[in-house]
Amino acid sequence: MGFGQGEPAQTGFGIGLSLVERLALRFRWAMTIQPNAPHGTQVRLTWTP
Repeated sequence: MGFGQGEPAQTGFGIGLSLVERLALRFRWAMTIQPNAPHGTQVRLTWTP
């Protein structure tokens, strides 16, 4: 359903992507977040060995 479009009673704690973002910064991974119309969000992590 995408960011900011969920029902208030059905939202989580909101730490999932924040944690992923912190890990990505720590390990120098690239992270992109894009809306996936009409529903959802796409998050992509990329890293090189």
